[in-house]
Amino acid sequence: MYKSALKDFSDALNAYRLWIYMASNDIRLRYRGSTLGPIWITLTMVIFIGALSIVYSRLFNQEIHQYIPFVTCGMLVWTFISVILIESSEIFISSKEFIEGMRMPYFLFVFRMIWRNCLVFLHNFVVYILVVIFFHVKINFYVLLAIPGFLIVTANLAAVSVILSLIGTRFRDLPPIISAMITVVFFVSPVTWQTKMVGADSLIIQLNPITYLLDLVRSPLLGIPPQPNTIYVSLSMLIVLWTFALMVFSTNSKKIPFWL
Repeated sequence: MYKSALKDFSDALNAYRLWIYMASNDIRLRYRGSTLGPIWITLTMVIFIGALSIVYSRLFNQEIHQYIPFVTCGMLVWTFISVILIESSEIFISSKEFIEGMRMPYFLFVFRMIWRNCLVFLHNFVVYILVVIFFHVKINFYVLLAIPGFLIVTANLAAVSVILSLIGTRFRDLPPIISAMITVVFFVSPVTWQTKMVGADSLIIQLNPITYLLDLVRSPLLGIPPQPNTIYVSLSMLIVLWTFALMVFSTNSKKIPFWL
């Protein structure tokens, strides 16, 4: 059942030079003609985090030197997650010319989008380094756990991207729906607020997958190990999502050209 999906996946992996080049070129084209170029990615994040921290630290009565590192790490991960969710529904639509013009593995376009946002994440990661230096954030060996944590987050998002890309190609109403829902998800997820404010046993925390994806990366960056249930839930999500993604892809991949 998964034979066609696994073959497409394997072919896309073998063409890694192509999707890495395409993703890098996307970044260059986005800032073509700009004086600062991709530096705008970092500057935008600095301005947003600064404004958000000033306002929310007062609302939540938090010490700003402790709150800014928390928000910075949260926003780094959230921006990565939210942009991938938004762009996933239009992966094949935006790649229509490639799909109709030549035979290429469909997973290649998913990997292209994921890698492009990984590059953006690396640009934004400069903000975290600046915050660590400026606010004297105490980091330890737990920070190394952010690497496998980020890989697990990315793998989960890749599976979701496969699912959303197929649904978005078939139903063109999906992109605006996701864009509208992202704002709601932001406010009900512990990006700018801590879980202890609503209670760790709250359903808003326990049933929200964003909670676990945030904790996988943010906690290590702050020098704290992720919660044990975070790892269990994230890995369980990974298995379920990829099983479902491969099943959906195997069933519907041949219909993509007709939907386009």
